[in-house]
Amino acid sequence: MWAGLPPEPSEFAAMDKRLEAMKKAGTSAGVMVYPTRVGGDHTDQSSATRLSKLLNEAGLCQASVAKTGPVLKGEGWPDESTVLWLFARAARSYVRQHPADSDYVLFADYWDSPRKTTWAVHFVVCDRAGDWVIVDLQNSHHPDFQRINPKTLADGDRLMFERLKTHLKVDLVSKRDINGDFEGGTYVHSSGAKMPLMWDGVGGALHYENDGSNGYIVLSNSDSDWTVAHPQKPPILLSDLGVTAGKTVAFDADIIKLGGDGSVFLKLEEYKNGGATPNGISSKQIGPTDSWATYRANFKIKPNTDSVIFVLVAQDKGASYGFDNVTFTSIDQRVDRESVPVTDIPKESVVTEEKIPAPGFRPESDHSGAFLSSVGTCQMVVFPTVVRRKSTSNDGVIMSSNKASQQAILKHLTKKNIAESNACMTELDLNWTGGKSQFEFFESSMKLMAEQVKQLNMETNYHLAMEVIIVPRPNGRSAVFGIHVYILDQAGHNAFSFLLNSHHQLFISAELHTEDSSKESIEKLIVKSTQVALQALEQQVQLAK
Repeated sequence: MWAGLPPEPSEFAAMDKRLEAMKKAGTSAGVMVYPTRVGGDHTDQSSATRLSKLLNEAGLCQASVAKTGPVLKGEGWPDESTVLWLFARAARSYVRQHPADSDYVLFADYWDSPRKTTWAVHFVVCDRAGDWVIVDLQNSHHPDFQRINPKTLADGDRLMFERLKTHLKVDLVSKRDINGDFEGGTYVHSSGAKMPLMWDGVGGALHYENDGSNGYIVLSNSDSDWTVAHPQKPPILLSDLGVTAGKTVAFDADIIKLGGDGSVFLKLEEYKNGGATPNGISSKQIGPTDSWATYRANFKIKPNTDSVIFVLVAQDKGASYGFDNVTFTSIDQRVDRESVPVTDIPKESVVTEEKIPAPGFRPESDHSGAFLSSVGTCQMVVFPTVVRRKSTSNDGVIMSSNKASQQAILKHLTKKNIAESNACMTELDLNWTGGKSQFEFFESSMKLMAEQVKQLNMETNYHLAMEVIIVPRPNGRSAVFGIHVYILDQAGHNAFSFLLNSHHQLFISAELHTEDSSKESIEKLIVKSTQVALQALEQQVQLAK
């Protein structure tokens, strides 16, 4: 397997078991903290010292600082997942070659942007044998990163500390058992279906299912537009959950898409006066895939709320979803360590957190107003779509162009009356090899395009090019890492460019991946990516107007 790919699902299962062992060890676990790798080319001892102090003061473990440590090799940008797993494998290899006198070892990895702010924090925990226990990635799309907003090494240390607390903590022990893992027995529901004890629901069809080793609940909309399931009433007192009003809580569930196309929501109903009076409803939309994964919705409890009901919702006729391991946890306080927490690391490919509803990220531009005012009347030249594929055999990149995607863009611009478009047969050279974050990569490619359109000096108002970045995934599969849409004016200025990635709901809902890497599958993936990009362009224009 290529070193930059995530491991097989069996390794994630093994990591879960090792994390269980670490949590059971509790404060007696010894953790050796190695100097933090910074920028990929040096280490910082003071960072390790600060982090060790935070861990000891909190009583999470018995932390110590390694006097020296390696500058682990490997980068992998612009694919941050590649950076993470190259770093994780280098850490594992080092521990196996240089056993530490400690139960566990920790390696941290911080990256700064050109603006000298921290934009990526990674860390790896290995056990004494060098096997992975925790592998964690944080960037500006993650809630903990956004909350702490790291700008210095010390900020990165605090983010690392918070992430370790998340991994080592568990769901609060409830006075009222809700049977959230659906293993506590069943009963016959009023609908006649078998249901997990302590759970109820209405709408379409809902029932208990067991695959032979694991029980879960299924919500199916065969004859209805929606189905909901929730713990049996009355509402659960916050005191019975160990949760305090005014605090932020995490509503987690393992979810899988079983059939059809629909929507899933994690909903929170709040009550006051001992559960007698409704006090508001909040919900978060989730985008499950056809593989089990853990999803999280964070809610801030109102100050006068004293009880809650948390609700699983499956919407749209024909859709069917499975749910398991439902938990409701305070994330504002430290708790005992006994069971599996949510991680940001995938069981198979991507564990999806709450996704950003915006149709991509569009950086501000002084020239966007002129573009918007000319939509429908402007002239636009469209270049062949640039396809950038990460090689599976090395760190190289295979560059190509795609004219079928270009033709789809031309037809769409005309059909939707966005611009009078014409094809340019010149292929752009965006083979820029620098950059670390996707945004830096995006900016640099746009700069290269600007230089080339200036040289071409075509008679047009705007130039459009799309770039699709495809990366390898386990078992010979491929997936789209990101989509860039560049729209530059005649002088080469950014007029309305934007990017999409797996942090955007539109992108993740499209399921941009293949089951193999055949030429036919890749071609279909590029066509599908083009459709997503054009849909995003329409939405971006509507939002901006």
